[in-house]
Amino acid sequence: MSITMAVQGNKTTLSDLESFLSELTEPLFLLIHPQTRYSAGEQVRHILEHYQMLFGSLTTGVLCYDQRPRNKRLESSLGEALSTLHDITLQLDTLCSEGDKALSLTCAVDGCQQRNATIETTLIRELLFLQNHTIHHMAILKILFQEHDKTLPDRFGVAPATLQYQSTCEATSTLRDEASASKIR
Repeated sequence: MSITMAVQGNKTTLSDLESFLSELTEPLFLLIHPQTRYSAGEQVRHILEHYQMLFGSLTTGVLCYDQRPRNKRLESSLGEALSTLHDITLQLDTLCSEGDKALSLTCAVDGCQQRNATIETTLIRELLFLQNHTIHHMAILKILFQEHDKTLPDRFGVAPATLQYQSTCEATSTLRDEASASKIR
């Protein structure tokens, strides 16, 4: 896989997120949903800060998503979130000229014991993680906003592998239907 493919996958996912956010009002962005006790703003801040952590690690080679700043401004201002999302999309474009890069990822593995682990990873691997992580949080947003009549693309919050599987199932079903129809004649 090339860095360009990984960047493009992230840009497509973030474009869907941007479209969703562009249709939200500030009150809906801030609304605390009773099922999760989180707002859309908190979900979006969480997504954006993961990207910011990756970009910050490119100079040091050391990445730790756990040390996010948890910037309240990103979760309390729809405009700030959209602006940051735009900046992240621009930053993604700059990665295409860099190529893959080795990174060292540190993360908590046991919150009670305060134990951390460090593993070797790559920029492409982390971009794949970020895309799937973003899609996961978009799926949560999709559920939270079902009752608010928000029209979302079918692919919003759905993993690429699931979309491929669904496409294969639809193609198989169509072929089966065509075969059945030809037998009836």
